[in-house]
Amino acid sequence: RPKPWRGPATPAGGAPALSKMELTNELVIFHDCKTAEISLRQTRNARATDLAPFGITLETFHFSGNYLSLVIEIPQGSCEGLRKRHLIRLAAMIEREGPTTIHARLNVKNGPNTEQVLLTLPDQSAETMVEFDLAYSGLNERRAERMWIDLMIESPAMNRIDIRDLTLCRYPRADI
Repeated sequence: RPKPWRGPATPAGGAPALSKMELTNELVIFHDCKTAEISLRQTRNARATDLAPFGITLETFHFSGNYLSLVIEIPQGSCEGLRKRHLIRLAAMIEREGPTTIHARLNVKNGPNTEQVLLTLPDQSAETMVEFDLAYSGLNERRAERMWIDLMIESPAMNRIDIRDLTLCRYPRADI
């Protein structure tokens, strides 16, 4: 679980959330909206069903840009021993005020190259999960040095997105 979901952030947010604004060193917002009617803040999870102590709330009002993404840095140690036989699971609890599609892209820097795997988060319920299969990537196992996730939000205008929890796990592929 990245830092913004584990402990308090300082500052706890920003409005307007300008592009490249950091909420801890593990969460950065990127967008190209000239009039940034966007707020990003850490919120306290208080429901009995919440597993993470904190959540992230992204609110957008008028949005005239082409892209909006949250970049989540994965700790450096996660690249140690990373192999093409691994699956990276992203599990999240995401509540959307209005319908919107969220894409998740896993980025693995390996030497001068960056391997990318793009998936769409299912939106039928708040609990969502995707698995990035590294077997189909061009990963150079000896050179994996950094990983991060991009959460790209389509049509974010007039919407509130609460990411109440977000966890990442690495699993070896079963030998069948």
